[in-house]
Amino acid sequence: SGNALPGTAHQVSLTGAQAALPSVAVAPDGTVGVLYTTFDGFSADGFPFFSGHFAYSTDQGANFTDQVLLTFLSPSMDNADPRQRVLGDYQQLKTVNGTQAGATFYGTFTGNGAALGRSSASSDAIFFKVTLAPQISVNSPLAIGDVCLTATGQAQLEVADTGADELILSGITR
Repeated sequence: SGNALPGTAHQVSLTGAQAALPSVAVAPDGTVGVLYTTFDGFSADGFPFFSGHFAYSTDQGANFTDQVLLTFLSPSMDNADPRQRVLGDYQQLKTVNGTQAGATFYGTFTGNGAALGRSSASSDAIFFKVTLAPQISVNSPLAIGDVCLTATGQAQLEVADTGADELILSGITR
């Protein structure tokens, strides 16, 4: 059996947050990922607001960058039953060895599907993937419209980085 070595405490959730249900995973490159849920207050009619968060650290947990995955209204109010479980049991974070650069995390948490367009409010398993590497994205399909045979047309190509790391473009060629 090994001994646990206590280290310096580091804040993962946002300062002052009422956070719960943490799930931690460490990627092969050493990136630490933490999935957690926060209580964010009440709506005017008394329903609790929650947010699912993903925080990551690339420096052994000394500093964390936090991303809000989804903010949602609870599908039910407190019913005074101490066994009430609005957030359910769907809280997990994993990482896998991949061939792409950076760390990729997969997770699930309980959220209200109405926040994602579901027609009714209910507790659903919300699945997500976060890749901490540059991810190039372009507007596709590129819509130029009708162009006569001897004429030219043009459209704006929008390039974006949808990953967490900085995307560096060294040139664009037609």
